[in-house]
Amino acid sequence: DQIRPWVPGRFATLGADGFGFSDTRAAARRHFRIDAHSMVVRALQLLADRGEVPTAAPAEAARRYRLDDVNAGTSRLPDVNPGCSDADLAEPYGVLNFFDLSAYLALYNTQDLDADLAAPFGVFNFFDLSAYLASYNAGCP
Repeated sequence: DQIRPWVPGRFATLGADGFGFSDTRAAARRHFRIDAHSMVVRALQLLADRGEVPTAAPAEAARRYRLDDVNAGTSRLPDVNPGCSDADLAEPYGVLNFFDLSAYLALYNTQDLDADLAAPFGVFNFFDLSAYLASYNAGCP
């Protein structure tokens, strides 16, 4: 909000420091409305204010993404992966190979929330690796 006076046009704040908040990262992002789904709903609100989408679109998206449920928070948008499965993270899409495994390990090593696949969420451990390998071993449909 500090830069609002110098930003032309409509400005929406999407962020929080989270100081003192003790929960999983996904739940904290949902609580502060800075997870991917909350940002989508906020963008829809801005578009609805300008008449570019139906006025019901933000409320419909908020219901669909369960924005009132902190435990429904996630770090990724649905259906953003162009691959054949959740394990298909790298080109060439449509086939699972070393590049997909390498892409997952890169996410895991940087503690990217997209690598946090299993409970306890907010902790990167063997269960996340095991969940990815199960998805990988399931193959492409």
